[in-house]
Amino acid sequence: MFYHSWRPENPAFVGELRTLVHAGTDRYLIEGYDDIPAYYIGPSISSIQWKEAGSYSYVDPQTGTHYEGDAAFADAIRHRVFSLIILNYQEPQDYAIATDIARYGDYRIVGHLPPSGIGSHSTYTVWRVSEARP
Repeated sequence: MFYHSWRPENPAFVGELRTLVHAGTDRYLIEGYDDIPAYYIGPSISSIQWKEAGSYSYVDPQTGTHYEGDAAFADAIRHRVFSLIILNYQEPQDYAIATDIARYGDYRIVGHLPPSGIGSHSTYTVWRVSEARP
């Protein structure tokens, strides 16, 4: 039998993350399983607002082109799809996403979050999309 569990969430991580997100239509890209913050933040934030950095597909609204993986992240970042991007640099795609943020601009670092799991040492960097395009 397969059993999947995650280590207990760090209350400081959950508390600080809760101050950054809100109900509505904003989309949040986070490293790790998107189910975990959705569970701990609670029903005020819809589970469809969360996207995990592990896998992603995206359709460019201007061209209709369908992208997968790194190309999907790049095009979504270019189109400012995510209100927040939250990475801890534990996976290779985190570096590609950070490169896309630097390439396309429109996001700025707004802070850092403590590790998500108790016993973890990997902190998160948080980018917020700019209010207006330059």
